[in-house]
Amino acid sequence: MTPATDTPAPSPVVLAEQLLVALRAEAVPSNLVGMARYGIVTGDALGVSMPVVRRLAADAKRTLKRSLRARHELAALLWESSVHEARIMASLVYTAALVDDAQLEAWLRELDSWDTCDTLMNNLFRRAPLAWSKAHEWPERDEEFVRRAGFVLGASAG
Repeated sequence: MTPATDTPAPSPVVLAEQLLVALRAEAVPSNLVGMARYGIVTGDALGVSMPVVRRLAADAKRTLKRSLRARHELAALLWESSVHEARIMASLVYTAALVDDAQLEAWLRELDSWDTCDTLMNNLFRRAPLAWSKAHEWPERDEEFVRRAGFVLGASAG
């Protein structure tokens, strides 16, 4: 990745590809067994540790400097990859100021693991303008991770 200097930041598309390459390079397949033991869905997981995911996300945010639009685009690309750790990274690079109802609902529909749900709620959605209303709405819905997301928001928003 480009260091945080006066050089132009790479496009979010290029940066997303770089991050996915970096995640794959840090993959530890033996970690998947432990993840599964804790009930984490590992179908699209690489077994990358959270400290590595957080470091890569922090580097990406520095690379994009203060461009909220670029972070928005990068997060969308990471989420679309369906890679478990990239989705968690998306919650770390996105900015809550740009999260709207459509974004909340779209990502919520794709949740399939408690850790992604909790991380997304705690890192991003709890800071979104709609967090409190969703914390009241979602626990009433039938979908497992939608209910869980509502409970996590209720516990963490504020």
